[in-house]
Amino acid sequence: MKKLLVLLAAVLLILAAAAAVFIATFDLNKYRPRIVKELEMVLGRPVRIERLSLAWRGGIAVDIGGLSIDESTPHAGSMIQAQRISTVIQLMPLLKKTVVISSLEIARPVISVERLPDGHFNLQQISLPAVGTSPQAPAGNPPPRRPAPAAQPSAGGPLGLSAAGAGNQLNFAVQRIHISDGVLRYSDPTVQPPLELTVNQIRLEAVLRPDEVVEVKSFSARLQPAASSDGPSLRGKLSGSFNGSLRTLTGKGNMMLEEGAVVHFNLLREVFQKISIIPGLVERLLANLPSSYQEKFQSPDTVLKKITLALSVTAGSLIFRDLQIETDTFELTGSADALFDGTVGGSAVLRVDQELSAAMIHGVSELEYLADAKNRIQLPVVFQGKSPKILVAPDLNYLTQHLLGNKVQDIVGGLLGKMLEKGLKKKE
Repeated sequence: MKKLLVLLAAVLLILAAAAAVFIATFDLNKYRPRIVKELEMVLGRPVRIERLSLAWRGGIAVDIGGLSIDESTPHAGSMIQAQRISTVIQLMPLLKKTVVISSLEIARPVISVERLPDGHFNLQQISLPAVGTSPQAPAGNPPPRRPAPAAQPSAGGPLGLSAAGAGNQLNFAVQRIHISDGVLRYSDPTVQPPLELTVNQIRLEAVLRPDEVVEVKSFSARLQPAASSDGPSLRGKLSGSFNGSLRTLTGKGNMMLEEGAVVHFNLLREVFQKISIIPGLVERLLANLPSSYQEKFQSPDTVLKKITLALSVTAGSLIFRDLQIETDTFELTGSADALFDGTVGGSAVLRVDQELSAAMIHGVSELEYLADAKNRIQLPVVFQGKSPKILVAPDLNYLTQHLLGNKVQDIVGGLLGKMLEKGLKKKE
């Protein structure tokens, strides 16, 4: 029995060595034209691959160089590009109908997302068949150059990571996903002014489990608005983590923005300009504030210290809780909801720091009615609209109650004081 086990082990080692030698010497690049043609038939888009290679690195290692998936319209550019994709697939789990990828490394990917006139995104036009299908291209037919119909969700989830095919079930797991130096470009020409945003220096470390749960352990990127954009936009260094399900498109995470600014939008001035109960408020502030504070109201941008928030994704919407925005002149705390079409709604409380509050109250005495126990001007605000046109305005009910209510109390109190004073004089 012992000799039999030793013999079986030796046979397995020889087979493994033979497989490793075969994989290491196999020239996958010879089949690149056929693979590209198959991918074009599957995705419904022109595909380019500069080189392919196969190796053995503790598993079946596939390296793809110079990948590009183009728009269907000629000369329209690429939707997805990657300088290099390297993946290692474990051999033994394949016998159990499970694809376990030890590592998936994507270097310098560039993804261009555009909202189309019908409200959909260009990436949604890429056809993604369910796992287990293998469409065959008719001999002699050229690759399709027209938009493919929208992909239908597979039985295992919207991204088809686990699907039944011919009675079989394939499961996927990726033990390590690493993205380096990525770029995401987003454009929406359907709004005015057109919205353009670039996310640079994307780095991501993540894990994809067999139950289709993605755990993003770390994420960092830099937001950069387009130079040609004159609408409000966000810039800064973004970082965070996320845990969510690809099957249900739900999840939770935390995000932080540092070294940031809201370009072409002065939040402090925008809010106080809408306090119509105090006529000419901003003009009076600019006339009475010290020059250093006047600059805060006249600046075209809102310079940020930090933004932190808790993020939830559910039912096709983004939910921002524990939203905290810090600047050198005010802080904003609240919550918001956003749909994937750019519609935003929420509420928050704006608190101006004590020093600026004192200067503002000195210049416009009516603002003292908005001061809290710490002598900070406090003002609830609401924001709603569709990006990039998002309206930010003070809570009118709060203003009416505190400005007019307190003013009436002061007037009534003054009248009563005068009446009491007159009564005392008559008694004397």
